[in-house]
Amino acid sequence: MLQINWIAVIASTVAAFIFGGLWYGPLFSKPWMREMGVGRDFKPRVARPVLFGMAITLNFVAAVVFAAFVGPAPSLPAALGTGSAIGLAWVAPSMLIAYLFAGRCLTLVAIDAGFVVVQFILFGAILFGSG
Repeated sequence: MLQINWIAVIASTVAAFIFGGLWYGPLFSKPWMREMGVGRDFKPRVARPVLFGMAITLNFVAAVVFAAFVGPAPSLPAALGTGSAIGLAWVAPSMLIAYLFAGRCLTLVAIDAGFVVVQFILFGAILFGSG
């Protein structure tokens, strides 16, 4: 049976959601919007409550799977190394492939993939700190 630290998963979910608000808000909103070709008046295809609900849900799913992968009390090198490896070696290259075929620029790849890399490192830090 999987041992999952549910408190750390919930903390990781909330932290990633808040971090996403900072990443795509004050840190990178201007270059992200420029590269996406949208302005401040941009309206997502789904209502904001649904969008935020999906973001929290998907952060939760990612945090649960990450927690199952590293175990309930990973060492600091294992937690941060796993987060880095997932972000840099699995997710970012997959995003780069998709973005290259979609004709997106490398700036957009760096912003979006950078978020995911830091997100998984954050998961690792929280899981280590709560173990």
